[in-house]
Amino acid sequence: MMHGNLLPRVIMQMMGAAWRRWRTEVKATSYDSNTPLEELVAIQPIPHGLTPQTWEVLCNYWKYTEKISKINRENANKKKGTHAQGRTNIPSLEYKFSQENGRKSSRIEIQQLSRRSRKKGGAAVDDEAIRIENLLKEVVDHLLQDKPEGTQPLEVHEEAFREVFGPEHSGRVRCLGAGALPSQVFPEQCKRSSMYWQDYHSNSDLTDKFKEMRETI
Repeated sequence: MMHGNLLPRVIMQMMGAAWRRWRTEVKATSYDSNTPLEELVAIQPIPHGLTPQTWEVLCNYWKYTEKISKINRENANKKKGTHAQGRTNIPSLEYKFSQENGRKSSRIEIQQLSRRSRKKGGAAVDDEAIRIENLLKEVVDHLLQDKPEGTQPLEVHEEAFREVFGPEHSGRVRCLGAGALPSQVFPEQCKRSSMYWQDYHSNSDLTDKFKEMRETI
């Protein structure tokens, strides 16, 4: 017999799965990504007997996800460098570095190590990796000029890394391997400022409509 506390959760999971299947069917049969949002919302009669409000919410949601997908593709194409160590992951590179050098590595050093090819005798894997190495070195040297005399390069590596690569993406930290989260590594710098969070929560009307749909379901 199913535990009483488990039953509501299972029911909600089943309802969620049914809702997603139905939403997929509606999109496949009635939604055209090439049609402007204003025209989609104005379609008559409204597909599947939906209310005007529900149809508008769905169209806004699908248009928004298309926008996010496009941004993600563009960001992927801008990706700087390619991991070239095969099955040797970031933690393994960090451990090997610490054993050989007697200290913890910086993210710049891991960035460079992970972009070097063993087949090329440790040379940079491609021209992009060389460009990034040179750029990071230039930034480190420039930052050191404004630091007190005697400041070691490693002390400014993190600042230079952030300047070259920009803020971290939600859910991961570059050159720290799987599992590292920005909120754990840089708690003082992390603010929930992703485009999704800002756009979704800045549109109070759309948020209210989603809440109404959820309550109706």
